[in-house]
Amino acid sequence: MVDFLILALALFLCCSALSIISTVQRREKTSSYFKSRINAAIMLALLMTLIALACVSIFFVYKRNLANLRSSMTERVSSLQTLLQARCRYSQSYRELESQEAGGKIFRSTTPEIFDRLLIGSRMNQKAYEDIAARHLRFCIHSEKIGNSRTYMLYAPLFNVQNSVVAIFGSPYTDDSFDFRNEAFYHVASIITVFLILLILARMITARAVDKMFRPVSEISDKMNKASIDNLEYIVYEQDDEISSLVRAYNLMVHDLYNSTKQLTQAERDKAWATMARQVAHEIKNPLTPIKLQIQRLIRMKSNGNPAWADRFDEVSDEVLKQIDLLADTANEFSTFAKLYTEDHVEIDLDKLLKEEIGLFDNHEDIEISYMGLDKATVLGPKPQLTRVFTNLISNAIQAIEGEQIKAKEEGTEPMQGRIIISLRLSQKDGFYDVVFEDNGPGVSESNRDKLFTPNFTTKSNGTGLGLSICRNILEKCNGEIHYSRSFAIGGACFTVRLPRKKKINNHK
Repeated sequence: MVDFLILALALFLCCSALSIISTVQRREKTSSYFKSRINAAIMLALLMTLIALACVSIFFVYKRNLANLRSSMTERVSSLQTLLQARCRYSQSYRELESQEAGGKIFRSTTPEIFDRLLIGSRMNQKAYEDIAARHLRFCIHSEKIGNSRTYMLYAPLFNVQNSVVAIFGSPYTDDSFDFRNEAFYHVASIITVFLILLILARMITARAVDKMFRPVSEISDKMNKASIDNLEYIVYEQDDEISSLVRAYNLMVHDLYNSTKQLTQAERDKAWATMARQVAHEIKNPLTPIKLQIQRLIRMKSNGNPAWADRFDEVSDEVLKQIDLLADTANEFSTFAKLYTEDHVEIDLDKLLKEEIGLFDNHEDIEISYMGLDKATVLGPKPQLTRVFTNLISNAIQAIEGEQIKAKEEGTEPMQGRIIISLRLSQKDGFYDVVFEDNGPGVSESNRDKLFTPNFTTKSNGTGLGLSICRNILEKCNGEIHYSRSFAIGGACFTVRLPRKKKINNHK
């Protein structure tokens, strides 16, 4: 049974070690410092207890076996002494026992071959001779080496009827009933087996206790990792101990954070509305001022009887209509801001969408638009908003080229042939598409590059300054990007729109 239990425990410990190694490899990112330290401390204390218990047990087993062995040898030497005493009772000297020599040297033996083969010397043990001859002990037991093995030698004096020492006999103790090594081994093995069983049970109990103790801390960690503005959860912990104070502090922090977040959200919302109101007021006020001035001028001319007011009427009407169009564009721009968070994301074929948008603008004789596409380029996003991004970028390129052509005509030079290159390709960033818009217009000056995507910034006389800012917001909502650089191919502006590819789901039967 002991052998079977030891084998089973060894197999269990090996499997446990392999399981721990695989668990550590799977959880390289998970840290359990304190739990590991507590479990290690408990296991170390139990192992030290096991070692101490085994050492004490071996010591007591050794002392007990030695006492039993000494008792058995004492009985044996007494029996031999009684048996041999009868032959020496009437002897007056060792010479009558066929003596050859004396003085502690062997002169008679029942097994003389051990002396002939030099397994043992012909002199008796010096200490034993001293104990009996000088100290007059009744018997003595000494550990001696015979050949390659050690054994106990029993020595005792033989007396005659006058109570004089006639001789000293010596006999090895050859009783194998006391196998100290095997007994000690099985004794220790039994202790270790029982203790290992208790150790495993204690490990399971302490593991559950430690896990239960650290469960609130782990729950706090998980909820803090998952926490967001809209997902703040309390922890329910009903026990009153050291962990409860930590749980109460966490719940109080969640409560305060929820209130602070609510107030901050409201403040940000109010600030956003105030900023939006200022922008709307600013954009509306800009066109209203020239409208008012032109109409007031026309009224004064009519009141003064100036006949030129009728001729001036058409000019004022055109200016008013132009400013009204600007107001309409401003309203559309802010309407786009309101729609950024409401439209659902759908699957979009970028190649098809770009071809459709290019077809709408490809009606300028002095501007050539070329396109290099990519089949099956699919993304997810709000289609109307992405359409607005592409429309805005193409419109900006056309307006930049037309501005240069008008400027050349005014200077009396030959206008250039406008070129716009639009390409759809795989991005250098893994998992993305790049849509590149290049033109041979003037581009953006170095001083204006940092302000290019800032709201209310524009280089056009009739622009709102919101187009590129809205484009960037739309792309950020789609997890995309927009960048500006100089076109190396045709020398003008180069806008790169980067959108994440739609992930394909493989269905394996």
